[in-house]
Amino acid sequence: MVVASLVGALACTACSAHGLLSSHRKPGKAAVAATSTSAPDTAPVATAYPTIPAVTAAPPAWAPSGWTLDQVTSFLTEVGAALDASGATYSLNRDLGSATLNNGTVIDLTPLATRLESLAADTWTSAISNYLSASLGTSSADPSLAYATAAPLLRLRVGTLDALGVSADQVIAQPITGNLYGVVVIDQAPTSSYLTPDQLNLWGQRATDVIATALAQTLTPLGPDPSTSVGISAVVTTITGAAYGSTRLLDPTAVAPGPSTAGYIVAIPSTDSISVINVGSGVTRSQIAALVDQTRRAYATATDPASASVYWWRDGALADLSDGTGTLVIPDALSALLRSG
Repeated sequence: MVVASLVGALACTACSAHGLLSSHRKPGKAAVAATSTSAPDTAPVATAYPTIPAVTAAPPAWAPSGWTLDQVTSFLTEVGAALDASGATYSLNRDLGSATLNNGTVIDLTPLATRLESLAADTWTSAISNYLSASLGTSSADPSLAYATAAPLLRLRVGTLDALGVSADQVIAQPITGNLYGVVVIDQAPTSSYLTPDQLNLWGQRATDVIATALAQTLTPLGPDPSTSVGISAVVTTITGAAYGSTRLLDPTAVAPGPSTAGYIVAIPSTDSISVINVGSGVTRSQIAALVDQTRRAYATATDPASASVYWWRDGALADLSDGTGTLVIPDALSALLRSG
């Protein structure tokens, strides 16, 4: 009975299905005439596509933060112009921020770009030229440059290696204190280049002799020079525009106003300037602190930087009064010589 009922139900289901299918048979002429009066469905079909982000070119990773593509292009254009002026054969790598010379020397342009961040745009050309002069001067020896010809041109430039843009193994240098060095330069005005170990070996000269010659020819008496200016405030004597002014740090007695057994406070923010305070004149800690601040600001905008530190020179010995962060550090021996205030 149950089976019969189930079979009957299935039969009815089949009939219903047959009826459903028969209702969708091909329409006759009358049906066609009836449906032909309906308007076709013209509603647009909305299709969703994934959002494609806009493609924007970004400055290369080596470029200082905040630089635009135009600044990167301007920078590399000026670097190329400076290399062209030097007669170098080179290729620039925009992605890596470097210049490769035809002799294989690779010049990293990242420190230069970072340096330019703090400089006015109208000083870029000079800063770029100074930086590349140092790099090009360390690239190879020149067999055509005889020692007899170069000897009278030797000078000593004082500054930190970072500021001068060289490493100790690239140049002939004498360490002074910390990262401060005296580096030998071949001054062929209006251009100059650093003396390299390869060139020294080619000449068959000793580094100590060449350094001594360069120093003696640099620390000549200060003579009248239209480009040099001397400013004297209450306690500070400043000379700017003097060739190798920073080298006077090694003997500031020619700059300082009067002798002093207590020594001198000396600042060399750029290679062509020097500021000196006579400790024996009754200087105070606050006056030295003011010079520290002035020096750091001048160093930050110098196209030919030497050092951001301030030093105490006494009887030929030199002490750095900075802890590397710009904080003034006064040793006990100096503190005892200062006037309160």
